[in-house]
Amino acid sequence: MKDKTHSEHVIKWAEFVKTHPINEWKPQVTALVDSQLKMADAFYARLAETHDGRVKIEKLKRAFSARR
Repeated sequence: MKDKTHSEHVIKWAEFVKTHPINEWKPQVTALVDSQLKMADAFYARLAETHDGRVKIEKLKRAFSARR
């Protein structure tokens, strides 16, 4: 379980989203999601540079495709 400070921050953010228009908080969410996607892309690019990494990526792709 996350600590109390984390829970308080989540509650504070939820209140902010409820009480402010989307154009105030959407850019922050967009920046966060974009940064997470960039980090994931960089991780998979590094992983793909190794043989074992390519094998792991293929296993993940197959597992993901099977769940659809």
